[in-house]
Amino acid sequence: MTDLDAILAAVLAHPDEDTPRLMYADELDAQGQHERAEFIRVQVKLHSGGPHTIKCSKPASRRHQYCRSSACDWCALHRRAWALWKRNYRQWEGVPRLTNYMNRDSLRRGFVGEITCAAAYWLQHADSILSQHPVREVRLTDIPLLQGAECDVGLHNDSAQRRFAWQDIRQHADQHEREIEVTGTIPQCVLELRWPHITFALPIPF
Repeated sequence: MTDLDAILAAVLAHPDEDTPRLMYADELDAQGQHERAEFIRVQVKLHSGGPHTIKCSKPASRRHQYCRSSACDWCALHRRAWALWKRNYRQWEGVPRLTNYMNRDSLRRGFVGEITCAAAYWLQHADSILSQHPVREVRLTDIPLLQGAECDVGLHNDSAQRRFAWQDIRQHADQHEREIEVTGTIPQCVLELRWPHITFALPIPF
């Protein structure tokens, strides 16, 4: 494990703390990844509670989400962070690609903190995503079905990994087994037992 990997592990283990993120930025700088380091620092600064974190009261134009005033630190920092992300997101988002499942508000202190995706996508790729980003909020666009962890949605061809995903959830589902058998769905509380640091939002079933 490299120094960068070790510090990333600390970021993932302590998602509410800024210190590991800033240490990660320092190590990125040491390895020549200056824009990634700057992106993390800018976003951490935006969430630090200083005067520059006071949201701009000027109405944004239809063309620009942030005002163009050089005196507005809040908008300037947001513009800089978004410019860095747009230029580098293909290298920074990791695998699987997250671009289609997030927006600029999903970026939290230098990492992806929120995604919106189908239940099957999350069940298949959660461990890979969480090994790269300290995601804290997941909005599912559909109800996770019993077969959702095993179905092939064209994103993964490793059937053993799909089976593992369901078995991994099943160990948290004993007390809800009857509900799962009757409804054919995986309850939100089971997802939260499996990933206790994540807040899930599911659509209301009809």
